[in-house]
Amino acid sequence: MSQCPRCGSHDVQKISSSSMFLTLLASGGCLVWLATMFPPLWILAGIVLLFSLYVLIGKVSWRCLDCKHAWVAKKGVEGQAGQENKVKEKKEKR
Repeated sequence: MSQCPRCGSHDVQKISSSSMFLTLLASGGCLVWLATMFPPLWILAGIVLLFSLYVLIGKVSWRCLDCKHAWVAKKGVEGQAGQENKVKEKKEKR
């Protein structure tokens, strides 16, 4: 399984890119509404909305449940974590 680079814990959770996308999209929508009253916020609203699209197609993120550190997984780490879980399950069955 994946390991936290900060504290070394194996208690990590995959952060869903769709939930991050929806959160940023909602934030961008709020900024658009606020920008109608404060025009300089149009720039920030545009940046947040574009970043939400980047997050949707971006790399997998992980969060440590112990120290709350978040990081982007390196290429191939997700597949390796799945293989390690299968091996661990087989050992537990024995």
